[in-house]
Amino acid sequence: MTELLFRDDPYLTDAEAVVLAHTPEGGIVVSASIFYPTGGGQPGDSGWIEWDGGRLAIATAVKVDGGVALIPAEARAMPAVGAPVRQRLAWERRFGHMRVHTALHLLSVVIPLPVTGGQIVEFVQAFSTWSAGGEIRIGNVLIDTDYTEVEELEEEEY
Repeated sequence: MTELLFRDDPYLTDAEAVVLAHTPEGGIVVSASIFYPTGGGQPGDSGWIEWDGGRLAIATAVKVDGGVALIPAEARAMPAVGAPVRQRLAWERRFGHMRVHTALHLLSVVIPLPVTGGQIVEFVQAFSTWSAGGEIRIGNVLIDTDYTEVEELEEEEY
């Protein structure tokens, strides 16, 4: 069973683990994981693992029976079952997901529209070109991304 290190310390960026198994799909099940697995509207973390004699980029992490499986970004040699590995997280991506996740919770309270759970992947793709000073209009709500102010517009303004 994988120990979920990200639950105890979401700011942890590297940690040791041992390879417990390989999945039939090519995932690497580890004894402890700093990689948040895809679920609950959030994409899985990415980064890489290192072991004696190798390094492998990790595209994402997924939940599997027995814990968390790290999914390699490309087909390459994997560490053997029982091998110790060092996990390193792509921190900027994780921190961005954490910030967007929190923002979606806040927006679900502020915006008077139905909320579907706030899928981060869809949200990030839809608004990945935001810049300071920009505006987002959703129905009759205006969000000023420069000042983080939200105001309700009069009907004739939208």
